[in-house]
Amino acid sequence: MKKQYGSITTAGIFLLAFLALTATLSAQVGTEGAILGVVTDSSGAVVAGAEVTVVNLGTNLTKKATTDSQGNFEILALPRGTYSITASFTGFKTWVVESADLTLGERKRVSPVLTVGEISDKVTVEAQAELIQTEKGSLESVVAQKQIVELPLNGRNPVELVRLIPGMRYLGQGGPERGITVQGLGNRLGDGGGTEFQVDGLNANAGMDERGFGIPNVDTIAEFNVETANFSAEHGRNALQVLAATKSGTNAFHGTLWEFHRNHKMDAKNTFASTKPKLIRNQYGYSVGGPVVKDNSAGTDSVAFHRSCGGEWPQC
Repeated sequence: MKKQYGSITTAGIFLLAFLALTATLSAQVGTEGAILGVVTDSSGAVVAGAEVTVVNLGTNLTKKATTDSQGNFEILALPRGTYSITASFTGFKTWVVESADLTLGERKRVSPVLTVGEISDKVTVEAQAELIQTEKGSLESVVAQKQIVELPLNGRNPVELVRLIPGMRYLGQGGPERGITVQGLGNRLGDGGGTEFQVDGLNANAGMDERGFGIPNVDTIAEFNVETANFSAEHGRNALQVLAATKSGTNAFHGTLWEFHRNHKMDAKNTFASTKPKLIRNQYGYSVGGPVVKDNSAGTDSVAFHRSCGGEWPQC
């Protein structure tokens, strides 16, 4: 019993260390976004010296910027999430966007317009998506968390959802390291080497054949971005980019417990087959996440554990 207690204690220390490490790795170059824009008054004149504040509604991460002589501001290194945005200046009402989603690597432009009044008064507006993306030259598409969680996936590999991107194909897993391969938009290197895979800004290409390797399961991934052309220098190693972000911790602890079951008895028979092949698959596990320090940017990434097997439930 004493030995077992020591093992549990060691495992607990290891888990805490892992949580702290994932918090450090969660903010990596290439996956962070930015909020920027120009502050003007109701006549269209720029407002220099206005204070712009963004707050992550999940972690309470707060960053501020002051507009320059041309009314410009830019707040960098923001992890994906939902933010409130305020702009204020003496003699004007405070301009507020209560909720604006920032996706993986997005440069979101907002246009605060200040009206004359007391700074204690607030003008609340809704965040509006720009019709044309003018901040980045890349051609990219984001596969959001709702799509990852709700769309059916045989095998529950989130990278299969690249099929949602026009011109993209998922070629499956192969090679000595069972890596993932995608192809599309004129890229001929379908057998590995043509795609840069990243998880939270860290390279996830296999060492032997450059296929995607170590991509987390569906319950761990928050969203991923597929860039197919004109991406910026930090993503310039390969012709295609598949950039994934894991779920971020918040001020509240959260988690999931799941099982996905597939059985040949519930499958339809192939039109030309006389029998159905036996298939029993159980995939189950759990994920958990939470803050290292509340009201701080150091919320941990959700730590997910999973196990897959293809036998009967008692053997799995």
